[in-house]
Amino acid sequence: MILLSEIISPLITDKRTITRDSNVLGISYDSRDIKKGEIFVCIKGVTDDGHNYIQDAIEKGASCIIVDKNRFNLCSDSKNNIPIIPVSDTRKALAIISSVFYRYPSDKIRVVAVTGTNGKTTTTILIDSLLSLGLDTKTALSGTVYNKVGKKTESHQTTTPESLDLQELLYRSKEDGVSHATIEVSSHAIDQMRVVGTKLDIAIFTNLTQDHLDYHKNMESYRNTKGKLFSYLGLLPEHNKYPKVAVINKDDPYSSFIEKQVAVQTVTYGLGDQADVQGKIEKCDLFGTIMSVESFWGSFTIKTTLPGKYNCYNLLAAITVALIEGVSVNKIQTLLRHPISIPGRFEKIEMGQNFIVLVDYAHTPDSLKNVLKSIRELVEGRLSVVFGCGGERDKEKREEMGTVVSNYCDKIFITNDNPRSEKPENIAKDIVKGIDNRNVVIELNRQYAIERALSWAGENDVVLISGKGHETKQIFDDNVIEFDDRKVARRILEKMGY
Repeated sequence: MILLSEIISPLITDKRTITRDSNVLGISYDSRDIKKGEIFVCIKGVTDDGHNYIQDAIEKGASCIIVDKNRFNLCSDSKNNIPIIPVSDTRKALAIISSVFYRYPSDKIRVVAVTGTNGKTTTTILIDSLLSLGLDTKTALSGTVYNKVGKKTESHQTTTPESLDLQELLYRSKEDGVSHATIEVSSHAIDQMRVVGTKLDIAIFTNLTQDHLDYHKNMESYRNTKGKLFSYLGLLPEHNKYPKVAVINKDDPYSSFIEKQVAVQTVTYGLGDQADVQGKIEKCDLFGTIMSVESFWGSFTIKTTLPGKYNCYNLLAAITVALIEGVSVNKIQTLLRHPISIPGRFEKIEMGQNFIVLVDYAHTPDSLKNVLKSIRELVEGRLSVVFGCGGERDKEKREEMGTVVSNYCDKIFITNDNPRSEKPENIAKDIVKGIDNRNVVIELNRQYAIERALSWAGENDVVLISGKGHETKQIFDDNVIEFDDRKVARRILEKMGY
């Protein structure tokens, strides 16, 4: 049990604010879930505001309400003798008290955070695998595809959990004997303070390209947000003596900015000769990659089933972390030799057809370019793409994505991604602005678009189904439907006789 005064002590300067101390049974930021004896933190979201549900939380037995100081008048006349704590940022407050409530779980675990526009999911899964198998230890993972504690996986809704949920995951990890937790950290999560209160031991920067400008407004703001994660390193009071390290992609144009945010040791990686951990691609085809590596830990060669130059960066990031954490070179070589499949990332759909079908999550101009360029370099047949752009998201990238596909593809099938409240035909029009060839089909029904693309393909051709990757739902204005590109492609291929 933990007392209310202990939990909120980091938020207040005058403990006389608490006139009636009590045991806290939990924390909630959703009034629908609040239970008696829990703290309710009012969070303002995109479409709703927790401050509108203060009375509901009180009636359900909340033991304390944390509010934005600018909204304090909403509840200062409460007659329920419940502490009302005004703070400058309720999201930050939620992160701090969540860490206190769960007894600072990240102090007992080595936490690895991965941020960047592209490559986060592949890099986190690679790191988790190399650490778990290379060190023969229990690990945890939190990412876009799934969360994992030990061997148990669970689905979730966001790339990075809300701070309360992240602390709960780290607490379960600590209780289960986990030694390392690897987490994907999105720019939204950094801006919304979800990792505040989490002690980071290693932070990895993969790259920075255009995305989320609907949220961050411009690249400078987006860059600055990513940089904040690296400024956190080494700032929290330390309860362990583990070293803190920033691992940075030296080849990315924003690497110098990120390095300037770091006050701890930095280790860089890349394919250029300026990196601390240097990779050189010896061979790369659709079936895998051979890459030599030079590092502080010696020179060696890895063979892997992951194809493409962009995956070499993901591999180098994961290898660097593994080496820092004490995984031997021999172990790394052995583990990477095994078949690697990252859900929805360059995932092959094989039903015996005489052409190649790939499903990938690429949904930014840069990630789509990387995937298409790799395919074009690795195969001799024709290349087609099925893709769309999400509604209510960065509109500026739509035309640019149209330009990317027109530069690499022989046939383009524009369809729905997650249109949300936008009209799908308007999204398609935005994409078409960047396309300068006539080999374009607009088929807004995603299943029909995939079917038309697969029917178009001939021997040795490639069909890339891009944008949704591992996702299993499609979001419209008035409903959400089950939709998995991988399952749909398999059903269509089976129908075609494969």
